[in-house]
Order: sequence, then structure tokens, then C-alpha cells
Amino acid sequence: MGSIISRAAAVLWRHCLAFSIVALIAYLPSYVTSIAASRQLTEWALMARTTQPGDPAALAQGLSVLGWAALSLVALIVFSTLGEAVIAHAAFQDLRRRPVSLAESSNVVFRRLLPILGFAFVAPLLRIVIGLLAAFGVSSIIVGGSTDLLLIWLALGLLIIVGLILYTIWFVALPACVVERIGPWSSLRRSRELTKGHRWKLFGLALLLLIGGFGSSLLQFVLAAVDADPIVELIGRLIWQGLWVSFVTTVVAVAYHDLRVAKEGVDIDQVAGVFD
Repeated sequence: MGSIISRAAAVLWRHCLAFSIVALIAYLPSYVTSIAASRQLTEWALMARTTQPGDPAALAQGLSVLGWAALSLVALIVFSTLGEAVIAHAAFQDLRRRPVSLAESSNVVFRRLLPILGFAFVAPLLRIVIGLLAAFGVSSIIVGGSTDLLLIWLALGLLIIVGLILYTIWFVALPACVVERIGPWSSLRRSRELTKGHRWKLFGLALLLLIGGFGSSLLQFVLAAVDADPIVELIGRLIWQGLWVSFVTTVVAVAYHDLRVAKEGVDIDQVAGVFD
């Protein structure tokens, strides 16, 4: 695990600016739409205080809030996955000691646009559905002797645990989709095969990365505590997001390479040969 992190950090150090720019561009649409959704929500809350229940204007404003929220979620799923795929390809190029070109990496990703977008929606949807089914199943078994509050906490805990397990099993599904030119379902199966026998280490690695992802919230809290300007706060969050997403994606790319070497004994040129 330490080797993966150190090598990923070395790759990111060489291409920090390029990878961060890709991540920033990828996450900017979701930031913009989330800001718009937040403003719409504020207007709706103010309108709800001054209008009667069922007022058409308030209902229209509420639908606008839902629309912007849905658009923000779709933008996050689509553009973040595409950006991560570009970074993964570029990281492989660096590992092969070849020139890193964002234009070339983008071309590779856009040639795989539909399978990557399919993966972008399939993986999180499956995590949610399987987690909810597990939470509902266990909660229904013990419902006789439990309070509603306990059931809520139990269901939430199971949802998180199942999500972490599936995240570990599908840890390298995205680079598999890009590198091996396979579809979303095949990418999930491929990741399951590659991670078998290494999942405890990958679980620890994934947990570290997820914890580090809260750095954006911590930075936002610090900036709010010092009463920073909202623009400064937004810029700070974007910079952190760009750096962290770049690092996490590079870690995943390095892990994918190492798992293939461990499972199949192939060298880096064979792993990434389909890029040529």
C-alpha cells in the first residue's frame, strides 16, 4: 500500500498542474449547478414563508430546485468520471516513460465515451441499490424488538459498510474500462477478479482515500471560521478538489497496474499496450 501511494505521489508531482487542471474542469460544472441550486433553494424557502400552501409559484420554484439539484448530480457523475479517466490514461503514459499529452488522453477517453458513461452511472447505482437491499433485509429481521431510531441508524450503517465493500471490490473498474476496452459490467467483473486476494489492503487504502476526501469540508470550515470571502472559499475548495482528485485517480491507476502484474505477470507496456 505504501509503495502505491509513494509512486502515485511521484507521478502526480511530475504532472501536478496538468492533472489538477483536468480535475478542476471536470468538477466545475457540478460546482456551478450546485451554486444555482442553492440559490433556487434559498428563494424557495423565502417564498414558502410568504405564500399559502399549494401556491403555483411556490410549487414552480420547488420544481426548479429539484431540476437544478438533478442537473448538478448528473454533471458531477458524468464530468468527474470523464476527468478521472483522462488522468488515469495520462498516469499510465507517465509510468511507461512516455510523453504525457492531455489531448491524446482526452481522445482515448472520448473514443470510449459510452462505456465510460455507462460505468459512471452503473457503479454508484448498484452500490446504492445493494446497500439499501442489505439494510432493508437486516432491519426487517430484527424489527420486532427495535425502535424506529435504532432501525434508522442500523440501516444507515449497513448502507455505508456495503458501499465501502463494493467500492473496494470495484476499486480498479474505471482503469480496466479504459485500458482493456470493455463495457461497464465487464469492468466491474474484471475489477472483482483483480482485487481478489488483495481486498483487505485495498480496503485500507480506499478508507484512507475516502477520509482524505473530507479535506474539502475541513478547508471550508477553516475558511468560514476566519470569515474568508466567499470567492476565496470557492477557489480554495476547487484547488483542493483538483489536487485530491488527481491524487486519488493516480493511486487507482497505479493499483490497477500492480494488480495486473501480480495476477498475470505482465509488464507495464503490455498493460497499457491498448493505448497505442
